[in-house]
Amino acid sequence: MNYFKNKLILELSISFIIIASLLGGIIFFKNNISNYAQKTTELKEKLNYLTSGVTLLSELQNQYKEVSVYENKLNNIIPAYYDLINFQQDVQALAASQGLTYSFTFAGETPKASNKIGALGFTILVSSQDINKLLNFLNDLQHFRYLITLDNISVSYESNDLKLGINGKVFYK
Repeated sequence: MNYFKNKLILELSISFIIIASLLGGIIFFKNNISNYAQKTTELKEKLNYLTSGVTLLSELQNQYKEVSVYENKLNNIIPAYYDLINFQQDVQALAASQGLTYSFTFAGETPKASNKIGALGFTILVSSQDINKLLNFLNDLQHFRYLITLDNISVSYESNDLKLGINGKVFYK
C-alpha cells in the first residue's frame, strides 16, 4: 500500500508541477499578449494620426495649387515698390489714348508692413470738352492693370472744359 501511496503522491506531484507550469505559462503569455495588444493599439493610433497628417498635407498641397493661380494674378497686379515709377507713365498713356489734358501727382504713402501691402496715394486731374472721353478714361482706370482704389472723384466745369479730379491709392508689395 505504501508503494501505491508513494506512486500516487509522485504522479500527483508531477501532475501538479505540469499544471502549475501550464498555468504559469498561460499567465506569462496572457500578460505578453496584453502588452502586445496595447502596443498594437498604440501603433494603430499613431498610424491613424500620421495618416491623417499625410492626408491633410496632401489637401494642403492641392489647395496651394489652386491658390497659386490667384497668387500669380496678385503678383501681376500688385507691383513691387520700385515698379510704381511706371504707374505715372501708364496713367499718362491712358489719358493720352483718350486725348485728355492730364496732370498727375503722388500724394502720401502707407508703408508696407509685414504680411501687408503698402499703398501710395495719387491725384489725377484730367480735362476735356467731351464727357464721354472722361467716362471712358474713368472706366479704363477702374480696369487698370494695377490694383488701385478710387477714394474721391470730383467733376467741375471751367472755361468750356469738364475737369475730372481723382484721388486714389495704388498698392504695392
